[in-house]
Amino acid sequence: MSNDSHIETPPSILRFGVFELDLESQELRRLGKPCRLQPQPFKVMEMLARRAGRLVSREEIQKHVWKDDTFVDFDQGLNYCVRQIRGVLGDNASSPRFIETLPRRGYRFIAPVDAVYGSDSADAPAASNASSGGARSSKWLGFHRLALVVGIVLAVSGALAWLHVTNLDGSGSGRSDANSVDSGLDRKMVAVLPFRYRSLDGDLSRAYLSDILFEEIQFRLARLSPQRLGVIARTSSMFYKNSHKPLSQIADELGSDCLVTGDLEVSSHGASIQVELVKASTQESLWSQVFKSESVDALVLRGDVAKRIIARLSLKLAPKRVSPRVSVEPSPEAYGLYVEGRHLISKRSFPSGLDMLERALRLDPDFLDARAGLAYAYTQWAMFGDSAPEDALMRADREAQAVLTQDPENSQALQAAALFSLFRGWRWDQAGKTLLKAVEASPNDVAARLWHAFFLTRIGRHEESSAELAEARRLDPRSAAVLGEIAWSAYLAGRFQESVEAATTVLGMRYEFADEHVKARESLFQSLRMLGRPDLALQAGLRLPLVSPLEASQLEGLEARDAIRVLDEVRLSRLKDAAGRGLASGHYRVALLSILLELEPEALEALEWAMRAREFKLLEAGVEPSFAPLRESPQFNALKERLFEGCSNCELP
Repeated sequence: MSNDSHIETPPSILRFGVFELDLESQELRRLGKPCRLQPQPFKVMEMLARRAGRLVSREEIQKHVWKDDTFVDFDQGLNYCVRQIRGVLGDNASSPRFIETLPRRGYRFIAPVDAVYGSDSADAPAASNASSGGARSSKWLGFHRLALVVGIVLAVSGALAWLHVTNLDGSGSGRSDANSVDSGLDRKMVAVLPFRYRSLDGDLSRAYLSDILFEEIQFRLARLSPQRLGVIARTSSMFYKNSHKPLSQIADELGSDCLVTGDLEVSSHGASIQVELVKASTQESLWSQVFKSESVDALVLRGDVAKRIIARLSLKLAPKRVSPRVSVEPSPEAYGLYVEGRHLISKRSFPSGLDMLERALRLDPDFLDARAGLAYAYTQWAMFGDSAPEDALMRADREAQAVLTQDPENSQALQAAALFSLFRGWRWDQAGKTLLKAVEASPNDVAARLWHAFFLTRIGRHEESSAELAEARRLDPRSAAVLGEIAWSAYLAGRFQESVEAATTVLGMRYEFADEHVKARESLFQSLRMLGRPDLALQAGLRLPLVSPLEASQLEGLEARDAIRVLDEVRLSRLKDAAGRGLASGHYRVALLSILLELEPEALEALEWAMRAREFKLLEAGVEPSFAPLRESPQFNALKERLFEGCSNCELP
């Protein structure tokens, strides 16, 4: 049957990449398996896919999807739908494969779409679709279910990677698909679980070695083939130390396709390490091997043993990985200091961590990862530490530039350079490009994704920020820091209910640093105020910093709105004093509380002081919902122009 016979007949299925949109059953499937998608996002995606290659305006979508129904906030509803679609497709607004955003105009579906007609969609011919600039024909990419593949295909004589050819749910395409190889959704997710420890001599003093080995395997695996292999972050995996949950449940909670488990057994004769690769859905052992070491020294476990384990895992997970960018192998002693320094920095022990990294560089000046770690450590100290030197960001940039001259794709160095550009120079465009490059260089680096999302939120590109945060959470699903950033970004984007839900979840989670809960409480407090729930907002506000238990008890007899105003006045009084003593972003915080108390002149004056001091939180001024009353102020708008002068991609309200 020719395509002409289908001109008047609507298609039953639209296929693109590894997905198919069943228009009769109103179902989206990926490789034959249903994907969860609510009715309105489905309608939006159907409309875009039917008109692939062409701009679909926001007004057209409103008329088609919402018709004449009363809808109070269409923009927020449509943005929500697009976020849901991108989340299911694994798409990224900053580098889209499926849906392209045309700012203030609408959206365009940019992937080739094949229309399938007839009841037997598996054998029906495909009709080509039109693309922008003329007709474009696409060959129908048929997807056939393959038999379950048992075992692991070794990388011998150019054999294809098992995880690349075969899906862990047992299906496969038997070919390489350009849309699926680099898609965040199609990356196979692997979680390394904390290694178990056993001593034949009953010596528990060396139990820490199992954690050292686990962290080293996780760290090296995350760098193995990041474009194809997603590795769950250490913070989420560590949650399952000594857990008795079934592996299938752990994999489901982490969203991983397979798990790496290990046992470290030590004795007076050395160490024995058994490592196993387990398929999550069936708990089938895909590979297992025992590694022996005559030494139980931490340097040997981190070095020789870890490298041998990764070499074997690489044959199973990513035999076609790209060779490491840095070929110079550091000395074991320098590498040991680097690992210790990296660990201390992750715990925000900045002076001690920096000392370890500097010692590593004295032993091996060409150790680029240590120098990049030093750059990033100075950045973190400036952001989150106490008593950081005034030139911390400048030192970070100096070390970062030294690394980037030899390794232009070092993610930590790129992040440090970008944050210097952003916070010290307000060079928005340069910072944005560098942060995107950091994510592309190391897709498994959660910090790179968080900083990129941080940047996107503050220039008003909220959809792209949400997509980046969703991928960060996919990599680190048990992290309070990630979910806390989601809560605050949702507040800044005006998605207050989403912020409340995320913040509430954070407050029920284990956290590593107190400021993670503080950020969640601030998100909850401000979002509930915006939602017109002063009663609930007050409960969150009473537990914020700068409010003593005695002062909180004195507010009990007041109406909620009056109590919140008193609360704001108390906090403002203390913040003014703290800002004069150098509190981080103190002037900006004074401005925020001043506008909440309807003190516009005081708010504008405090913002000017924040500008002079180049306070970090000032970067939120363009999207902070509480500053809405200032948006008609010439002084405020002049301040915004100075702040965002170097931003060509801003989408600020």
